[in-house]
Amino acid sequence: MSSKRNKPIDPASIKFSSKKVSDDLPNSVVFNYDASAFHSDSVFIQQSWDPNRREQVPGDGKQFTSIYYDPGYFIAKLIVDKHVKKTTAVFIKTKGWKGILDHQPVPVYLSPEEIKGQGFMGITADLMQEKLGTPVFNNTWVKFANIREFPGINADNFTLDCTLRNTSTPGQSACAKADLTILGNGTAIIIPIVNTGCISDMGILTGETWVSGKDHDLSAFGTDMSQFQNLRCSVKDHFLRVYLNNKQIFEFKQAHTMGRIVGIRFEFEGPGQVKNYKLETPGGAVYEEQF
Repeated sequence: MSSKRNKPIDPASIKFSSKKVSDDLPNSVVFNYDASAFHSDSVFIQQSWDPNRREQVPGDGKQFTSIYYDPGYFIAKLIVDKHVKKTTAVFIKTKGWKGILDHQPVPVYLSPEEIKGQGFMGITADLMQEKLGTPVFNNTWVKFANIREFPGINADNFTLDCTLRNTSTPGQSACAKADLTILGNGTAIIIPIVNTGCISDMGILTGETWVSGKDHDLSAFGTDMSQFQNLRCSVKDHFLRVYLNNKQIFEFKQAHTMGRIVGIRFEFEGPGQVKNYKLETPGGAVYEEQF
């Protein structure tokens, strides 16, 4: 057996590919894989960056299916003896905006009617309570996701402008957090805003670096979340800049490109509302909606 182990493995013999079974949520994905050349008992398929989404598979197996409850752009990994041997992209899109309540083990999907308000996309505290059976929403998130290609948007030169607020009472969600996420293919920008007292307990994902409120002063991201806030971020000349109510509050050098933009997501801890958004590349495409 050891002579087999010592022979170098032909990379062409390692196979890993994926195919979605539907265009809806949840979505099952069939992975075709071949890691038999390694003769290993330690073969895993991981759905995404998240190690909790890792499942052991037979070392001599050929197929494995996995269920994805959330839309997004995921880089699935074939891991042998703790090393990533191959990756495959799993792109689970939405048809327009999809409202999702985080709930374990299975999220709660909202209908288009349930997220359509008068002049906003959002959800009420009453509806959240009815769906989840609790009047308190600390650590309970609602997401509004639009996962798709945005042709004509350059990930190295774009602006995303939006107006949003968290409508929780202090008893429903102490920090009333809201996040704007811009998904790239394989990375993301995540910008949080929160009630003023909660800035320690948050962080920013810049596309490649996590900047934590524990060891950075992010007090400019604190605001009165019960009022509509205008949040804007731009990427230009390798800098990510964030503006809150037209005042620049953050700047960070981006060493690497985000690739392509493949989704926008608004998330709220507790109920929230989005009034509008506009995604554009100067001289290129513009995507905008007034809700």
